[in-house]
Amino acid sequence: MAALAALLGTVQLLRRRRVALTGWLVLMLAAWLALAASATTWGKAKEEMLTSPVVVLLSWAGIAALLGSSRSLLRHWAAPLVALALAGGVLVSDLAQYRSSNLAPTARYDEMASLNDRFAGRGPALLTDFDECALYQLRDLDVAGPDFA
Repeated sequence: MAALAALLGTVQLLRRRRVALTGWLVLMLAAWLALAASATTWGKAKEEMLTSPVVVLLSWAGIAALLGSSRSLLRHWAAPLVALALAGGVLVSDLAQYRSSNLAPTARYDEMASLNDRFAGRGPALLTDFDECALYQLRDLDVAGPDFA
């Protein structure tokens, strides 16, 4: 549904001669095609992250085209349903991504907190790699290491 709305939005942009925005979209499509053919997994993920807002923008342009239609059925029923489906899809996608994201190595920090509780005040502790969060987790230990002044 989003692809059809994006196609309708592209047609709407071309009809209204929005040259700058259409040129930007063409360049984004060219970059997407170039990276999709030869990029690494990281590059492809980055390309999806950069081009997905373009699809959403074009989809909303398609919804605007439906709202501007002279047909009552498209204006009163199709446009709100497509808008609801697009907004719902974006929200569900974002929630699924954020729910499964873990931006910190929580298991490692939990283990450091337990070491802090167990060995607090018993002498120096060697930390071989600088990590600000580790300094907080091991705050009751005398932390030393090669990267510390």
